[in-house]
Amino acid sequence: MLVPPHTFMVMNIEQQIRQVLNSINPNDLKLSSSRGSDFSPSLMTDIQHGRVYMNILRTLNNQRESKFITLTCNVDGVALYSHSEQHMWTFTACINEIKRTLRFSIENIIGHKKPSRIIMQKMLSSIVLRLNELQKPNFYQISNFSQEMLRLYLIGVCDDKPANSLVQNQPEPNALYGCSKCEIAGITTPCKVLSSSILSNKKKITYVRIFPTPTHQQIELRSNFRWMEISHALQNKHSFLTEDNQMHSFGYLGECELTNLAYIDRGTSFMSDTLHSIYHGAFKRLLQLWTKSSKKDPWSIVGFLPEIHADLGHIRYPSTTTRAPRSILKCSNLKANESRVLLLICYPVFKSYLPEKYYKHLQMLAFGITIGESSNISSKNINDMQMLLSSFVDNFPYPERYVVQNIHCVKHFVTTVEDFGPLFNYSTFNYESTIGYLSASVHGTKRLATELMLNLQLFKQSYFASKHHCSTSLVSPFIQYLCDGKKYRPREKLSDEKITKDDFDLLFQAVPKNCLIKSMKFDSLIQNFTLL
Repeated sequence: MLVPPHTFMVMNIEQQIRQVLNSINPNDLKLSSSRGSDFSPSLMTDIQHGRVYMNILRTLNNQRESKFITLTCNVDGVALYSHSEQHMWTFTACINEIKRTLRFSIENIIGHKKPSRIIMQKMLSSIVLRLNELQKPNFYQISNFSQEMLRLYLIGVCDDKPANSLVQNQPEPNALYGCSKCEIAGITTPCKVLSSSILSNKKKITYVRIFPTPTHQQIELRSNFRWMEISHALQNKHSFLTEDNQMHSFGYLGECELTNLAYIDRGTSFMSDTLHSIYHGAFKRLLQLWTKSSKKDPWSIVGFLPEIHADLGHIRYPSTTTRAPRSILKCSNLKANESRVLLLICYPVFKSYLPEKYYKHLQMLAFGITIGESSNISSKNINDMQMLLSSFVDNFPYPERYVVQNIHCVKHFVTTVEDFGPLFNYSTFNYESTIGYLSASVHGTKRLATELMLNLQLFKQSYFASKHHCSTSLVSPFIQYLCDGKKYRPREKLSDEKITKDDFDLLFQAVPKNCLIKSMKFDSLIQNFTLL
């Protein structure tokens, strides 16, 4: 059987880094140096104050060229069309030293079916090869004013769980050893009893994998050293057996290409993500328990949903709220931003409807994540967060069969905050919109990779030109509309006035007229630009 080939496009990482650094204001770039640095900051406000970043500073303390920049990476996939088998998987990264408000701007983003683990590692190998070269000191132009000798390090990866299992080269999240941070073994337990058919009296039992916290056992955390230890044991014919005598390797399925980089660890470098693990994970599990369970269950609030909906309607949200939650009656369809507001702002509403035991349990999650999402986190805050989130998992008041992977992983958020600082600085919230832009730019049904490459180059070049050459023309608000969406740039407010010839010429000159993809030359950018 023939397998359709995967198309893999690698864009020059060094060139993109140089473009980003050359286009930003020097005041928006905060470079760190090991000389004179405080290795134990009292407050954590960004990734630069986490343990991983501090470790790099200590390592380079006696180096001659001690300045460096770091990246955090996201890997994610999206279907190009509804109900399509063709998927686009993107490897995006951001520079952590850029000012937080500009870090995830579209101009600063480096930018068939789901790939297998083998294919994923092959794709990563070419990226790792280029990143290894960039770990050596190189001269970079910072805007038009100065040059700096900098090293470049990838220090963290933030993905959703399915993508993380591919990148980390581990089993699926609901597998026996599916946790990406530790080696806890899951337990298979009955979930539901269903009739196999109308004409049969046989019952079909479905099972679910749960991860309850063991009482008198220290769980081993994942690390490069641990993988080398297990790999060495397996090579020496040592077998690890489960309780039912099935062989396993604690979830390590093979090498992870990213660990060939200087500061990537198989455990700590893979960050815990709030979007998928909290707002669409643990908290959504609680909402389902409250609203989908039988009225006989003590935690059920099914009979109070109209009253809760009315109470939520009386709340005044902060002006920074991007999306107010919709009706609690549609909690299964809530977006992650809506769940975030519901958990962090609206949780007191549930006090009048949940029994005290379950409401206090909800408070543990709300308070713990609020600390992690704060802009300033002290060492005392870290201890409080550790106590709250550990208690949330260890003292889970619902039946044990609901302690699934999304509940268990809540315990690991404290480690991520200690290593990388506040959670909002690297959450996948920041990458989702970028992937949406890329997938929305594809309209054809053939040569999708070529179309995507052309559109990406066109968009980046036109954005740069509009910012630096024709900021007073109508091109600037149009591209701003593409970035910000309807909330800030309503379509009906855009003028029909034509762009002046001078601005058009400046923008046209900034866009390359051809590009080289896989040794094939294309000049359709001229036609595409004319359509703009």
